[in-house]
Amino acid sequence: MQVTYNLKLKAFNTKLLTKAINLLIKTLKSNEKFLIKGPIPLPTKKKRFTVLRSPHVNKLSREQFELSTHTRMILLTPTCGVEEAKEIIKEYQQDLLPTGLIMQIEEVFSRTE
Repeated sequence: MQVTYNLKLKAFNTKLLTKAINLLIKTLKSNEKFLIKGPIPLPTKKKRFTVLRSPHVNKLSREQFELSTHTRMILLTPTCGVEEAKEIIKEYQQDLLPTGLIMQIEEVFSRTE
């Protein structure tokens, strides 16, 4: 049974996201303990807000805001042991992950017969 990790990185700022992904890939390639695929860009989710400028008058005068969440996915297949791979990923998540970035880790098991 082979394990693959899906890392989803989310941020509101694309520059911060690309810097973090480049740092992650650089550190993982230096270890040579993972086969790396990605980064794969996922669709950007946009939330739109409309707010009245004045609460009492000028009902037609409004402001509109948009909040975009950019997402990238990296597929990691460990060439080392599973426990060692988990430790490396947790170490990156705790020490090197910048603020303003969210990382979700998902384990995917596949059978090789």
